[in-house]
Amino acid sequence: MKRILQFGLFTVILSMNNYTLGQSWNISLGGNYSKFIDASTSLTPGITFGIGRSISILENLDVMLEVNYSNHKGVIQKKSITNLSSDFIDDDVDYHDIHCSFSRLGFTGNIYHEIPLSGKVHVRFSLGVAVQFIIRDQSEKKRLYSTPIPYEGFKQDYRLTSMDENSASSISRLTPVFGLEFWWTTWALGVNYHRIKFNWFSYVYINDNLDIFRFYLKKSF
Repeated sequence: MKRILQFGLFTVILSMNNYTLGQSWNISLGGNYSKFIDASTSLTPGITFGIGRSISILENLDVMLEVNYSNHKGVIQKKSITNLSSDFIDDDVDYHDIHCSFSRLGFTGNIYHEIPLSGKVHVRFSLGVAVQFIIRDQSEKKRLYSTPIPYEGFKQDYRLTSMDENSASSISRLTPVFGLEFWWTTWALGVNYHRIKFNWFSYVYINDNLDIFRFYLKKSF
């Protein structure tokens, strides 16, 4: 029994040693396009880059762990904002442009399925999950002045947050990610998509979903 266990352990170690041949490093550089859902507002395209480690587990199946950075910037224009930290109707309303400017760090784990096309060309479909963190918020942080409205029953677009809610905040840390890559030898053009739900920007509680598309050029080593 002991020899069987030793032989099994030796086989596992030998397999792991051979398994490292299926590993590679990847770097990516590109841009992102993002859009709020309820606000119907597109942000200015930003930059994105990342570095990852790919591991082959089957002939056409890989696992990739990646850390990536993206920045986003834009304006939600001319929205009515109540001065109360509640959802009730209030007579004190301000019309304001909501400035959004933040940087995001993501840790992503993907499973890739590869389909050969011809020669050195192949396509890879990916499905995974990402953990998101806001690492830098440069959104406009200033208090809004209230303006009385002339009639009752007015429904505001957004409301002010409380004093301690003074920076960008994501309330969906873990998000699914879908991707597609076209490869030629060690180069690839790729795109992936995921959605983040945000809480507030610039003292304004928005509670909105942000769709994010990353377009990038990738090199494998």
